[in-house]
Amino acid sequence: MLLEESETQSGGAPPPSDTAADHLSHLLSRVREAMYGGAGVGRQEVPHNVGQDRNTNQSQYRGIIRLFPPKPVADFLSSCCYELATDSFFYFDQQAFQSKLDELYQDEGSHLRNDGLFLCLVLMVFALGSQFAHLRTRESPAYTPGTPRCPGSYFYSLAVSLLPMATFECSIQAMQVCLVTAVYLLPEHVYNRAYLYLSHALRIAISLDFHRQRLEYGTSYHESEIKHRLWWSVFSLDRTVSIKLGRPASIASIEIHTPLPEPFTPMDNVQYFDNVAHQVANAKLVLLMDSIVKDTASGTTATNEGLQRIEQLQRSLIAWKARLTPELKLSRLDAHCRGYRTVVHLHLNFHFASILLCRSALLFLLRLHLHKLFGKSKEQEIPYRDRLERLADDCVDAGKSIIGLFEMLQQTDSLGMFSFTDFQGCSTATVVLLLESMRRGIETNSAFIDTGFSCLRYMATENQHAKTGIRYVEELRAAADEVIEKSAQLPIGKRDKSIGDYGMTAYQEWIQAVVDGHSAQTTDYESATMVEPSTIAEPTQNSALRSPNPESDFSTKGLQEPSKTVDESGQLTLQSASEFAVPTMALLEDPSDTFLFGLTGLDALDFLILDDQQQLPGFTGLDYDA
Repeated sequence: MLLEESETQSGGAPPPSDTAADHLSHLLSRVREAMYGGAGVGRQEVPHNVGQDRNTNQSQYRGIIRLFPPKPVADFLSSCCYELATDSFFYFDQQAFQSKLDELYQDEGSHLRNDGLFLCLVLMVFALGSQFAHLRTRESPAYTPGTPRCPGSYFYSLAVSLLPMATFECSIQAMQVCLVTAVYLLPEHVYNRAYLYLSHALRIAISLDFHRQRLEYGTSYHESEIKHRLWWSVFSLDRTVSIKLGRPASIASIEIHTPLPEPFTPMDNVQYFDNVAHQVANAKLVLLMDSIVKDTASGTTATNEGLQRIEQLQRSLIAWKARLTPELKLSRLDAHCRGYRTVVHLHLNFHFASILLCRSALLFLLRLHLHKLFGKSKEQEIPYRDRLERLADDCVDAGKSIIGLFEMLQQTDSLGMFSFTDFQGCSTATVVLLLESMRRGIETNSAFIDTGFSCLRYMATENQHAKTGIRYVEELRAAADEVIEKSAQLPIGKRDKSIGDYGMTAYQEWIQAVVDGHSAQTTDYESATMVEPSTIAEPTQNSALRSPNPESDFSTKGLQEPSKTVDESGQLTLQSASEFAVPTMALLEDPSDTFLFGLTGLDALDFLILDDQQQLPGFTGLDYDA
């Protein structure tokens, strides 16, 4: 025994610790190693080389600072970020940030000039503000095509070399950098990267225990309130984006114990945009949307229990709207006040939640209608038909309400050209109305649909990915028009089977092309899916709404009719799904990227369910074999 102890202690392993403190230190070291993937890296620690770069690479920082815009431009872009890009979220204490920005510009000896993470945050604030600067300069001389409206990429390119610091450091400032970067990247650059930065911001917040309510000795109320607002902003944005992109929740809401933000006069009165009421309302709405997604994913829509749950959630949504404070109601909204777009977005997401809640009823009834229309199934008794019809109507009404909100934004020159919320919301509503036109047999040139496309085209003027997204919605419109046209050629009871098959095939071809389109290869993506800028007339917001002219729409000029042939049996068929003019994902960094499904609302609607007949009964809770 003594020999074994002697051999153990004389070997390479260190002797056991003699104190409880050493044992605890060793245990914490092992826990940190397991959590962070390396020994000695704790919650507030960073790898040595990153910290060294942040504190000693002054030459790099001086070079970046020399490329900063003049102070008046910096103040303008910062104010655009405060008032137009913050929305219902909280990125930082705006007054404190502005004070640091003033110090950075005015004091050449400031320690902030050697703080790479703060410099990165400043650059991303400039970049984000630049995305909304056009809303401040809309009274400037007419825009010349080819002139960049958004210089955000300039600031982002400067910040790229500094962004790795935010991924190695577990701090509030690193979380703020990731949050602002994600918001900027959503409409502007690589969407998967935006999603990763947003997820990283959430992971930092969780690592700092922001999701838990706990007493912190020595922490002021001001500091605690900042933590609460940061948590709910990161969580709300992450959950909203996840829902709209059809991705799972990053954290279960049951794990959140942090209190909602509360008014704090000493801080709120000095903010450039006091939006604490908007933050609280948005956080509550996001929790409702989270419940909607969870409760409608069980496939029990057409059961009495499932319908009761949906109706209960509808009442909760109505109660949320009824409890809005006066400054958040549309009836009290002034287009010239700060927060105008923020209030519109709150109501947009309210109606989007209604679409999420009622989408399955609309899709189910559309499927039944198409099967009956083209002789795929016989008339049958549907349980709870009246309640399903009512839910489908509610879904359509929500889509119309969203289009009405965008008409407001368009008429007041407040439509954002680089806003993920704007484009995704408008596209989702337009898709819902196209589905309803197909279900009702109504032509797709209604005022609501025309307004939706008018807004989408304006937002896509300078956004290449938005132009690609419109292609999906345009192809749905073409498929809907074709189904309606073919169905109107003969009375329902005398429809020729070939026509029925063709109409249904056209629709199913479109669905399959959307599913498989991102894997198709084209030799010239630009020529196949994009129209040359010279062929695009510069739209104005008001004229686009008041005088819609479908024949002059740039996005319809490049549409291709599917090639048709007559097979040996004499039936009219499509050559292939690839000829149905659905764009590929060639512009995205990952060929399998499905971001455009979320951008256009297809993912949030579970629209692809229409491509699989076997999934329909489970999706709606109606099993025909039961």
